[in-house]
Amino acid sequence: MQFPAITLAILLAQVCRAEDIKVYHVPKEASAKAGLPSGHPDTAHGHGIAASPKITYTKPEGWTEAGPGEMRVTGFNISGPNDSTAQVAVTPLADMKGKEPFIVNMWRQQVGLDELSPEAAAKELSPVDIGGDPGQIFEIAGKSPDGKAIKIVTAMANRGSTTWFYKLQGDEALVTAQKPAFVTFLKSVKIAETAAPAELPSGHPPIGGTSSPSAQPSAPMSPREGGPSWTVPAGWKEVPGGEFLFAKFTIAGDGGAQAAVNVSTSAGDGGGLLANVNRWRVMQLGLGAWSEADVLKQSKTVETVGGQATFVEMSGKDARTGQPATIIGATTTQNGQTWFYKLMGDPKLAAAQRETFTKFVKEVKY
Repeated sequence: MQFPAITLAILLAQVCRAEDIKVYHVPKEASAKAGLPSGHPDTAHGHGIAASPKITYTKPEGWTEAGPGEMRVTGFNISGPNDSTAQVAVTPLADMKGKEPFIVNMWRQQVGLDELSPEAAAKELSPVDIGGDPGQIFEIAGKSPDGKAIKIVTAMANRGSTTWFYKLQGDEALVTAQKPAFVTFLKSVKIAETAAPAELPSGHPPIGGTSSPSAQPSAPMSPREGGPSWTVPAGWKEVPGGEFLFAKFTIAGDGGAQAAVNVSTSAGDGGGLLANVNRWRVMQLGLGAWSEADVLKQSKTVETVGGQATFVEMSGKDARTGQPATIIGATTTQNGQTWFYKLMGDPKLAAAQRETFTKFVKEVKY
């Protein structure tokens, strides 16, 4: 069985839930291009935010706070000699107990290594203390898509129905040097569950707020210097995308229904269509991974003004909220960069926004 090569995402959520997969063909029109999210943690929360745990820790010397992301509750950046870099991410996901060999193989494929048997993968795990709780840790060294030597050190611990992941990833020499500090950091972690709804990251606007559906579309704009330009559809509210997203929009529907559109980009093929589709399926919708043959069968390649684009649609349950959710994604490669567009949220709202999302993606100018 093939596993996806996840790039910037943290880990996967529960596998094997009921699903309803739809793929549609985008008719050829004189309007623009398409794309779909590469490896960044970019879950769109369509039905409100789950309870937020409080995490405390002792930050190692030389680590810089990166704050929360779309999937992680906190993170850190590390700089080393010769411009080497590494990142640390802390992410709680749905219970992954018993799926440790699957996780090991997910990371192995990310760095270009072959899959191990479940028995061999289990032998890669070692015990580790995570805030006084028993955890497991493993490390994998290999190559990034651009040929750079990298290493990933992943620790995990189960707390109730949640599996907490701690990942140190980056240039191999720096990660090796930082592993002792990482292990010390793990020992310092303390997690306290709270009953209150989770708060959005500092500075993040409320997800529920949007402009009126009757509002006029905004003028074409480029969200970042040197990036593509587009016209924001009526009813979409642009919000800060965080460090992993090029742009983000939130959409509010009837009865509190919510959806979000994420735009991200990655050099080259961004890890490939299979890896990114499976990242959405496994990590964000709790579905099983597709094979390459499945992706080819279930997706459609279409011609747009900007070239070829691939669209895919799938439904499952939001890994963060447990609520039904639909993802409509698209991907395109432009000038050596792969662009990813993802609409995720309440199934009815996603269906209602399908045409608008498709038009938006097709009219992006690079």
